[in-house]
Amino acid sequence: MTTKRITVTALGVAVLAGCATTPGEKPVLTATAAKAIARSCHAVSGTIGHDHHSALPSAQFVLPPGASSADDHVAPMVACLSTRLAAYRYGMMGFGEARDAAVR
Repeated sequence: MTTKRITVTALGVAVLAGCATTPGEKPVLTATAAKAIARSCHAVSGTIGHDHHSALPSAQFVLPPGASSADDHVAPMVACLSTRLAAYRYGMMGFGEARDAAVR
């Protein structure tokens, strides 16, 4: 009986996973993934939001002060976020800098 339950559960998870994306399509960005991306790129935080005009979520990242500016090229932290987000489907990416007191 236990083996049957495990098999049915595993099949159910596989079917649901198949519904989330079509083969060859990138997964949709989730809140967990946004937080992990923020952590890996040393951003203060990463969240997602939903726009009524798009089925895809928007990513919003808070960066440490000065992290979004670079003289003549894309800032390294912004490049890191863009690279990590390339693995997901999302509507837009936005970022803002934290105030000095908010960063720890």
